[in-house]
Amino acid sequence: MLETVILGNTVMQYIEVIGIAIGSLLAAKVLYFLFKNVIGAAVAKTETKLDDELVDKAEEPLVLLVVLAGLYFGITRLSLDSGLMWVNNGTYLIVVAVLTWLALRLADVAVKFWLKPLAKKSKSKVDDQLVPIADKVLKLVILTFATIMVLSHFGYNVDALIAGLGVGGIAVALATKDYLENIIGGLTIFTDKPFRIGDRIKVGEVEGTVKEVGIRSTRIMTFDNTLVIIPNSQMVTSKLVNVSEPNRTIAVKMTLGLVYSTTVDQMEKAKKIIKKAILKNDEIDEKYEPLIFFSEFGDSALKLWVKYRIKDYSNKLTITDKINMEIKREFEKAKIDFAYPTQTVYVKK
Repeated sequence: MLETVILGNTVMQYIEVIGIAIGSLLAAKVLYFLFKNVIGAAVAKTETKLDDELVDKAEEPLVLLVVLAGLYFGITRLSLDSGLMWVNNGTYLIVVAVLTWLALRLADVAVKFWLKPLAKKSKSKVDDQLVPIADKVLKLVILTFATIMVLSHFGYNVDALIAGLGVGGIAVALATKDYLENIIGGLTIFTDKPFRIGDRIKVGEVEGTVKEVGIRSTRIMTFDNTLVIIPNSQMVTSKLVNVSEPNRTIAVKMTLGLVYSTTVDQMEKAKKIIKKAILKNDEIDEKYEPLIFFSEFGDSALKLWVKYRIKDYSNKLTITDKINMEIKREFEKAKIDFAYPTQTVYVKK
């Protein structure tokens, strides 16, 4: 019975293939156990986290390679005739895919434990902006190398293909107007440094914190927790306000209108109330004296112009709310009335 031939192979051969497949799965299970409980436990005792990360990233691709090796060895025990070529090509593609997956995971480790620490040691934040780009370039190189391996395996003349493209071909591929403008815009940002990662900026109607600067676009997280992606060409041509520079202090300006019946003594008292409300707040930058001026006889109000500085722009709304509430509270106590738009009409009889 074991020698019975089915589709060109004996029953015994099929049993061998099944046995090899089961054996490869068991071997993979053992290897996974070793990674998790033996190797993982050993590297966990070391001071550095690098080896822990390497083991974690490598275990799944390596286990999968063991399974693939067993399956390939088992299948090739059969008489496949012309089907052997499909098995070989399919196996090659899967192995390249798994190795590429492994390389990409190891690239993440290299960026995390090598590039990012190097960038943090630098005083300039430009290095921090370049890390995401270097990460993408590294992964692009890995994917390109994997593609070349596959093309070469299937008989394509890669050298001739690259030579055929030439510099002119690459230039044509890249030289679309928008793409080229965005690349130039990205290079301008890196060299001119109008802002850095972590800065609060305003571009057109978009305001938020810079999360990432790429070679093509810039990502901004708004106060609504929405990620806005703006092409770099727009970043360098639009009016850009960097709230974070030259420091985190920010000026607050406002105009208060008082009714025309307000006396001079009340005006003086109003100015004192405003100044006291500002200075009693610990978040006010004491290097800058609050400015309060009777600036204008308005159409329907006597106007007081006020300016002061807050230490950290991120607290602007909270601080202005406290100060405005204090001013309103003290004005009510002092019987000082705010004005609202009015118009007096005289009728001649």
